[in-house]
Amino acid sequence: LDELKSARRKRETYIGPWLPEPVVDTDPLAGRAAAEEVSVALMLALERLSPLERAAFVLHDVFEQPFDEVAQTLGRSSAACRQLSSRARKQLQAQGYGAEDTAAPPADTRMQALLEAFAQALASGELRALAELLTQDVRLCSDGGGVVCAIPAPLHGRDRVAQALVAFARTWQRDAGAQALHPAWVNGAPGALLWNAQGVLEQACALEWDTQGRVRGIYFQRNPQKLAALTTTPAPGSRG
Repeated sequence: LDELKSARRKRETYIGPWLPEPVVDTDPLAGRAAAEEVSVALMLALERLSPLERAAFVLHDVFEQPFDEVAQTLGRSSAACRQLSSRARKQLQAQGYGAEDTAAPPADTRMQALLEAFAQALASGELRALAELLTQDVRLCSDGGGVVCAIPAPLHGRDRVAQALVAFARTWQRDAGAQALHPAWVNGAPGALLWNAQGVLEQACALEWDTQGRVRGIYFQRNPQKLAALTTTPAPGSRG
């Protein structure tokens, strides 16, 4: 809890949107299992809870520990932990997140088709084609940590997000000579790694899908400090 409080204070002074460090899993089954547990969007919503609320919610609602065990872990009474978990659940529901609202990730073949369609729409710069892949309330977050260029605040809405994605794709391809998107499971969500022509990993992208196969959340991790753990991963087309 002390570490959580310290980390939260650091994030309060963080430049721009904060996203978790990318964890890439090459095992589709493991990636799907992680996605069914906690989505990136839910992780961000958890950041708005107090450390005790977050701990009680994760231990009980995610890891299914009984409140007696949660109470021993947190040094609180079982009744207090029940209240903490209930309060956290209500706050998450108020933000639009809940277990019943979290769509299961698409099947691997469907995910590949969606990613290819998303990549083609980005490459073509066709706003209409790209917008058709997004939900009306889609959200775009970009974490540069004040180190590299990133969108300073989350964007909401299909039109704004589509325009931002097209502008991003044109700039990135012109300045970095970008290669094709490389599909991957990023933080338990279907997504992609984006490498430049020099073989440098420039960003990791996690995509949150709805039950209709449309993108409702786009999370770009661009902070090189958070990408450092992945820099040894070979770029697509290079030798492993």
